[in-house]
Amino acid sequence: MAEISGVPTADIDNVDGFFTTQGGGGTATTTPTFTLDANVYFNNEVVITNAASYTNAQFKVVVTLNGASVYSTVSTSSTIPIIDADAANATARQVTVTAQEYGDFVESADATGSYTKSAFSFRYWRVYGSQDGSTPSTGWIGVYNFRVYSGAGQTGTFYPEYLTSTTSGEANGYFVDSDYEYNNTTYAKWKAFDSNLGSWHWTLSVPTAARNYAGFYFDPTIFSTLPTMTSVTFKNYSNPSANYALIMASNTGAFAGEETTLGVLTLTQTETFNLG
Repeated sequence: MAEISGVPTADIDNVDGFFTTQGGGGTATTTPTFTLDANVYFNNEVVITNAASYTNAQFKVVVTLNGASVYSTVSTSSTIPIIDADAANATARQVTVTAQEYGDFVESADATGSYTKSAFSFRYWRVYGSQDGSTPSTGWIGVYNFRVYSGAGQTGTFYPEYLTSTTSGEANGYFVDSDYEYNNTTYAKWKAFDSNLGSWHWTLSVPTAARNYAGFYFDPTIFSTLPTMTSVTFKNYSNPSANYALIMASNTGAFAGEETTLGVLTLTQTETFNLG
């Protein structure tokens, strides 16, 4: 067959015209330019910085580590999440981005970048409610099943152990760090860390932003060496007044600027968030 819809077959190897690799002639799409974070704890994000150069393009993102695939996706958006559930590794992940404009016969040249994914060790862990996605606020949150894991994809050992009271984990080195309770029976602090997905810690009517969190810490005597973590899970209660949840961690417990924000999660309804 010499032609398909009037297009020489030497110029195409799929009829749709997206992401083709031909040996013949044709117009190649403009090579994309992009940014991404150089180091992450969980996922990453490709931002196409020359998106205005395209009219109706698709972008292909391929992530590899030591030659093996980590993640790949095709998107028409100029902001493309990278869902990276592989384990942390000191070796850089390689990112290749290509574009293909509808009607162009040849995809763009490769644009390349890289990032590393780091494991982490912190003594104090908190989930804060936030209105702006960067600082805590008094918008309330409800927190179920907050856990940090030694393995990627919520695998391996989890911390803290399942709690049955505020003090039940202390003998094994897990201390509830939450400062505020709306109700110390129904929505008790420890219920952010129990095994029951029907109960939660609720910060309704919290008076200050500094107290609007669910948290725990590792006892420094029992955990003189902190465990290394690579993933986190938490479930939020439906219709919170906070717009975001901030996953924050610290080695001092001050949360006065020294802390690290590991995740910023948009809250709209009851939802489980798995990071890493």
